[in-house]
Amino acid sequence: MKKILFDLYSIDENAELINVKTNYKMNPSYNEINSRYKVNLSVNGKKTSFYLHKLIAQSFIEIYNEETDEIHFIDGNPKNCVLKNISIYRMCKIFP
Repeated sequence: MKKILFDLYSIDENAELINVKTNYKMNPSYNEINSRYKVNLSVNGKKTSFYLHKLIAQSFIEIYNEETDEIHFIDGNPKNCVLKNISIYRMCKIFP
């Protein structure tokens, strides 16, 4: 199943991101510092960076909330951004 992002891109469960107008496959860059893939997408005419695992979570996990949820990689490998390797944990705040 594919989801459309920002009316310009499609993403599937295997983390394949495609520009739907040009049919160009987007290649995320790997950030060695935080061990995450990032991709630059055009949103309303401006280049914006997104983490690939967050795009997957936002697109396919209905209950995902970026403000309260933490994304974990089931196999422990952050290079493996496919949907079946992503799980979310809800963080809770403890007040004194």
